[in-house]
Amino acid sequence: MTSVEAKLKEDKAKRSTAESELKQVTVQIKQKQGELNKITKEYDSQLEAETEISLRIERCKQRLSELHAKQGRKGQFKSKKERDTFLKKQITDTKKTVAAEQAKV
Repeated sequence: MTSVEAKLKEDKAKRSTAESELKQVTVQIKQKQGELNKITKEYDSQLEAETEISLRIERCKQRLSELHAKQGRKGQFKSKKERDTFLKKQITDTKKTVAAEQAKV
């Protein structure tokens, strides 16, 4: 019976060691989960900031493009009358295009 008792003691010791390791691993998992949550919040914040900055960059690029186009158009006409005539023709052409598209639908 001593070998059975020795085996029981050995099994209890192994179980105790395993339970202790389980507790340590559980604590480590909780710590890592907390770190992950913190990092995830920071990542989401940075991602949102990146999105906002990207939108601002796109708006600035669009504005720059508009200003370059305006600058180019400024030298295109010799007078306001010439410019107005050109714009009226563009408006008329656009209205015709819209009417033709609406007629298709």
